[in-house]
Amino acid sequence: MRMSDYNPDLGFFRLTTPDLTETMLFYTELGFDVAGTDEDAETGRQTIYLRLGHLMLAVTENENAADANGGAAEYSIQVDDIEGAYSLICSRGLNNLNEEIKNGTILGQDARFFSIQGPASETILFWQI
Repeated sequence: MRMSDYNPDLGFFRLTTPDLTETMLFYTELGFDVAGTDEDAETGRQTIYLRLGHLMLAVTENENAADANGGAAEYSIQVDDIEGAYSLICSRGLNNLNEEIKNGTILGQDARFFSIQGPASETILFWQI
């Protein structure tokens, strides 16, 4: 048996942000859909689940977000058309790191990629092999 035998099609990353509304707007502008919400009975904090394909983000507000994320969070989104993704992100003003598409190696293969930064200082790497 391998872990993939137990792995559902959809998993999620947890992200803590100082401003839940700003983060939700940022990710919906990137193309994520709101998939649902939860509220922690003890703390009253709301979690919003945002989905893009098989990627789910569970976003919770916390004024000490940098501490909760360990000071940095990073994840990547693989795309089929890096130029199209880049154009879309630039057209919406989301290329806040002012990066160009770069060439390099990901997973031992030639790749093209660029990064942006989310509202909780998380890095989002877009890449195509």
